[in-house]
Amino acid sequence: MKKTFFCLGLIIMLFTSCNQDSSPSGVTFFIIPKCGSQLTDISQSIFCRQLPREIPVYRYRFIVKDPVTSNLVGIIDTPKNSFNMVNLGLNNLALGKTYKIEVQVALDASLNFTTVINPPCTLRTPDLPEKSSIIIPQCGSIVNTLWTNIFAKQTLGAEKYRFVVVDGTRVRIIETTESSFQLSDLSGGAAANTQYSIRVDVLYKGIWYQSDQLCSIITSPTATLRQSTILQQLFINK
Repeated sequence: MKKTFFCLGLIIMLFTSCNQDSSPSGVTFFIIPKCGSQLTDISQSIFCRQLPREIPVYRYRFIVKDPVTSNLVGIIDTPKNSFNMVNLGLNNLALGKTYKIEVQVALDASLNFTTVINPPCTLRTPDLPEKSSIIIPQCGSIVNTLWTNIFAKQTLGAEKYRFVVVDGTRVRIIETTESSFQLSDLSGGAAANTQYSIRVDVLYKGIWYQSDQLCSIITSPTATLRQSTILQQLFINK
């Protein structure tokens, strides 16, 4: 118990000293990015200062709220002194919106969080959607089936995803509300032993935002053969 009060005392002294050096516009315990600023992208890491070694922090708790309604957006408990807004779930966030972030700390496994880092910090999400790209399978991968699911990075605010697929001189496009597709969905189908270059664009408020990243996915020489074999086995088993 004495150790807890000692640590809390050190925390209070630390932030009292920090607050005296802060600007009148708002005391902050956040170091990246600056409070009141706009995130460069929704995945940007948000850091608060680590406490001195004399204060053995067990967990940091980041509490994110709507500053207008005070409604809770989400809570992140972590041993690290950082988090990013994506951790809250994209469905809970909006582009071009300001959020209030508070920090609490727990000194031990009892998880008795104490609010000692004040006042809250406000940060604004980007006005435009983050660029998307293929994340699964890894770019350069060889896939053995033509119906392999190809996933794009989910992007906050995306109303649709547009997969622009190029093989040789042929360009085909799939537009969908889902962040994934299959090569077999392409008009005219897909082929074995072929390299496909894929770009992912996102639709936001009626405007398509084009990515500058291309990802190559290669179908194996036996992709079509294996597909046929599996289908034949399914019919035989029936």
